[in-house]
Amino acid sequence: MRFYFLITTILASSLVINCTRKEDEAGVQSALYITAPSGGTIYSASSVGTLTTGGGWGLNDPTTNAQLNCFGVLVGGPDLNQMGCYNSAGAEVARVGTFAGLVATGGTLQVTVPKGPARQIILIGMSATAAADCKNLGTLTSAMKANLSAPHIIGSATKDLVGDQEVVTINASITGATKFLGCNGLLGGYTPGAVSAGEIVGTLDTSFNGLGYKQENIVSGDYDKGFAIGVQSTGNILTAGGGGITNYDSILARFTATGTLDTSFNSTGLVVDDIYSGASDEFKAMFVLPDDKILTLSKKYSGSYDSLLVKKYLANGAVDTSFGTSGETMITYTSNVIPAALAVDSGGKVVAVGYSTADLVIARLTPSGALDSSFNGAGKVQVATTAISGVHAVKIQPDNKIIILGDQTDYSTYWKSFLTRYTSSGTIDTSFSGGTVTIDTTAGSVAEIAYDAQLMSDGRIVIAGDDNGDVFVERYLSTGAIDTGFGSGGRLSFDAGGNDKAFSLVLQPNDKIIIGGISDANALFAKVTIQGALDTSFDGDGILHVIGGDSEIQRMKYYNGKIYFTGKSGSTTAVTDTLVGVLQ
Repeated sequence: MRFYFLITTILASSLVINCTRKEDEAGVQSALYITAPSGGTIYSASSVGTLTTGGGWGLNDPTTNAQLNCFGVLVGGPDLNQMGCYNSAGAEVARVGTFAGLVATGGTLQVTVPKGPARQIILIGMSATAAADCKNLGTLTSAMKANLSAPHIIGSATKDLVGDQEVVTINASITGATKFLGCNGLLGGYTPGAVSAGEIVGTLDTSFNGLGYKQENIVSGDYDKGFAIGVQSTGNILTAGGGGITNYDSILARFTATGTLDTSFNSTGLVVDDIYSGASDEFKAMFVLPDDKILTLSKKYSGSYDSLLVKKYLANGAVDTSFGTSGETMITYTSNVIPAALAVDSGGKVVAVGYSTADLVIARLTPSGALDSSFNGAGKVQVATTAISGVHAVKIQPDNKIIILGDQTDYSTYWKSFLTRYTSSGTIDTSFSGGTVTIDTTAGSVAEIAYDAQLMSDGRIVIAGDDNGDVFVERYLSTGAIDTGFGSGGRLSFDAGGNDKAFSLVLQPNDKIIIGGISDANALFAKVTIQGALDTSFDGDGILHVIGGDSEIQRMKYYNGKIYFTGKSGSTTAVTDTLVGVLQ
């Protein structure tokens, strides 16, 4: 279950967090949205004080509520992997599982945290020289910290985040606040050496099938492959994809946490759905809702054209006939279209995207499966796009704007990716670098294709893909401009030792990046720091080759401190199996 928390008042009397339900792919994440208070005095540069030891914070400690103009939230819980936060004496003052921040007066921020029992929500306050000095806690440099005071815990509350509606009240004040200097390096000051919360270190979790992965031959003796993965609240793992001998069928598979097919799911652990009778169809995308019901995206023939099909299943694998017409909604266009990606916005509305050789198509459905007329008047958009050759990801911002990642080609001299953004009403958002960003960083590159994208907690966009056999990762600001603070000029490119492709990326709670893909015949994983370098805490050099047998990672999901992944093993010209596994 995802919640929205809106901080409506801070410091005046109490901190009120109002929660409303939001669908989430894994059904277990909460999203905190914090609005800082209006008013408050911003420290001037002349107020820089003597706090330059220990944590390296440059401003005097705030002594009044009015001097607090920079805010963040830390979240802990007994079942979370947690880090310690330390004061100047090295004593631990809090345990933190994830963090959000920083945000200046009048701004907003987001952080995702797992739902669960006894969540400790800690409000921190600081003084900043200017609003621009309020940076993400995990990216502060010494120079940035010179314009901030040390963080102070100005209020906290403990709450079980389990229901559809929650209200948390925190009395927040600098009076009696607890000052601290760092949380295992996230804020600087103390680095006890423990692995930070939710860090992926690069080992397969052998509690899953004894190996950390499974190659499931769903269609005996022939092709099957996973294109999407999700985790239900029970801990069961879902893959969505397709397989068959002549014409492929769409397939859902559910595995237990130990790696066996779960026969409580449709009695066999499988749903094999012949959606497009007489032709091939596959689930290209899946979204697991908070109630463990399952949304899927595939294609179906309308009588005139291949069309997008959104179909909904109950948690046990039966069709949810309350959705659309008998459990499905077909979205038609004026040409054949190919399904690509699926997402759910803050109101539970379903966003499906696809493409043809000349068009980008987007649709939005109500939670009940009807076309949403508030989206472009008809619930769908068909936009002529030059030489489009693929759509790979759709992401929804907190304001319900829609970000789409795809690529274009002339099929001979280039493949180039693009990011485009649409407003929640279905029009192109020209505030995003005119509406579309063309990704062609490597001049003269024949094939530069990004296959996945994620939104950071502060709204920045991370993409990853393949540049002529090397992996590349780029980061963009929410405006569409390249983020030059990442890697070299906004980009990291590396050779993982073979013909390398990144098909998937996920973000840890601290916004470090995990890459999944293929390197020659091996499944490939890599980890990248938020500064844009390979993270050597991950398998020694930031790169991990595993499994073999022509294995590739198609999609991953970060869930409760682990990476769940799916894809395929085996040659595309012979038998292939659905690959599923767990990385920790």
